Amino acid sequence: MLRFAVLIVLANWLGTSLQAQNIRFHALDEGVVEKRLRLSPKTNELRQAGIEQLFAESGCSASDMEKKPVKKLKYSNILCAMAGETDRTILVTAHYDKVGVGDGVVDNWTGTALLADLHESLHGLPHRHRIVFISFCCEEGGLIGSQFFVDGLNKEDAAKISAVVNIDSLGLSPTKLWASKADKHLSQVLLAAAQTMNLPLSAVNVENVGSADSESFEKLKIPRMTLHSVTQPTLRVLHSPADRIDAIRMSDYYQSYKLIAAFISLLDNTLDATLAAPATAKGKSEPNGPPSH
Repeated sequence: MLRFAVLIVLANWLGTSLQAQNIRFHALDEGVVEKRLRLSPKTNELRQAGIEQLFAESGCSASDMEKKPVKKLKYSNILCAMAGETDRTILVTAHYDKVGVGDGVVDNWTGTALLADLHESLHGLPHRHRIVFISFCCEEGGLIGSQFFVDGLNKEDAAKISAVVNIDSLGLSPTKLWASKADKHLSQVLLAAAQTMNLPLSAVNVENVGSADSESFEKLKIPRMTLHSVTQPTLRVLHSPADRIDAIRMSDYYQSYKLIAAFISLLDNTLDATLAAPATAKGKSEPNGPPSH
């Protein structure tokens, strides 16, 4: 297992100011996170409907949610957007489809359900970036949903995307980063979030196992990363009858939720730091006092 000694050195240039940035999110109760994970619909049709339901439950209004049908397929990509103070965009993604064998809880209802958790945790708080949560279809068929999304971006919209954070197969162990394919600056911010929150993080590369939706953005040269939990001993769970709810280590999954929520918050505060908010942007107040995390 590759540890983060190299990234710790790389992060030194950021100094203490990065870690001192205000990380703000509404921390959900572990029971809420577990309940959404346990839904894990058994078919891809039900999973598409399930993420729409979870987005709505997390506070995503009908005007902020979008279903984008993938051409020649019966499935759609499901998007939930939160407007920011600028038009710079952070994409947080996960695929909802599963293979025929197993329940597909790990791969990848863990990522899909977490999108709703993250949306609820950041909803209502001021943020600089437009944050778009996307649940892609058809990843198991060869990244079809994410490729379709990328191919549909015009140059202007693609240029506004500052980062892609992809989530795939959590809960088998503490949070892992696919480091060999991860943008170095995003990795540094992730490490700072882990250190600030005192949460575990390590690196395990998975290119010899398969690919992930983050790689659909490679041709656009958008900074990207994939977070997962797969290790050599747990690899056997994926695409097998063992991919069930009892494969999940709930404490690890909940820690991954907290780390990723903190990371997205910190990323929002540090990416594109030289870009000022538009003069017409309305200030947003934090409801009911500071959130806990």
